[in-house]
Amino acid sequence: MACLCWLLFSGCSTHPRDFVTQVLELGETFKDCKPLDNPEQNTFCGYDKVIERCELTLLDEMESLASQYDFVTKIHIGTTHEAREIAAIRIGTQESVEAVPQVVLVGTQHGGERLVPEIAIRTIRRLIQNYQSDPLTNSFLSKSSVVFIPVANPDGFFHETRTNRRPCNKPDVYGVDLNRNHSFMWNYSTTYSPVPIEPCGVAISPGPYAESEPETVAIMDVVNNDTSSVTSDLTGDFETVVVMNVHTSGANVTTSPGVDSQLDRCTLSHNLDRSNCTQPDQAIWVQSRKEGGVVKSA
Repeated sequence: MACLCWLLFSGCSTHPRDFVTQVLELGETFKDCKPLDNPEQNTFCGYDKVIERCELTLLDEMESLASQYDFVTKIHIGTTHEAREIAAIRIGTQESVEAVPQVVLVGTQHGGERLVPEIAIRTIRRLIQNYQSDPLTNSFLSKSSVVFIPVANPDGFFHETRTNRRPCNKPDVYGVDLNRNHSFMWNYSTTYSPVPIEPCGVAISPGPYAESEPETVAIMDVVNNDTSSVTSDLTGDFETVVVMNVHTSGANVTTSPGVDSQLDRCTLSHNLDRSNCTQPDQAIWVQSRKEGGVVKSA
């Protein structure tokens, strides 16, 4: 359900609750599911010009939005194994004399999850629309920033594969699961699996080493706001406060490590009684799941 969108789930962060609460309040503005002003503008096919039949690609859409609004910027953040651009779009504060808090939303690490880019572009357009008409959204984005990476795995998106297109040491075998290539608990699957996991070429391959893939590096450059990176065009002083990794399967919401036990019980149990939630944001998560939310936190 695109109207649930990503911002409803940002409370999974273990960062300061005052900012997280603001993000959750922003997410509440999406729950009415009212039509966008120009829904036809959300129609795109493919990711880039590799698919020649596409008159409007996702990259085209990102470029168009950045050219129309001074509070929107498209950012080149990396290049894939097959030379496709990895792009992000920033909405809100573009620069400041102080570090700007930012929310980072990462989509389509699994290339076959086709719905995520559509949810992404609708969420982006909703934020742009609300920035101009909703006081809460305007207030939040006037002092903060939301960064979307709609397709973190462009090669996988093109080939409709879960993994990226890292060449393996076998003919016509490709792929690392970007979701398992990050440095935190890297190689977890192999460590806790009774059967060793190949570093490349299977659905849950973690890669030869942590952050071995250009797509993973691109994501972390954005999260760390690494303006010194030679593979991205990041600028400005931004501090990431909330990160989310969005999927379109699983029908659950998982929390980040370190979240208190009451929160886990409220969020992850099958008992969806909102009265069990002691915090407002917990109730939002439970309601999201009750309505069919399928998003996971980073």
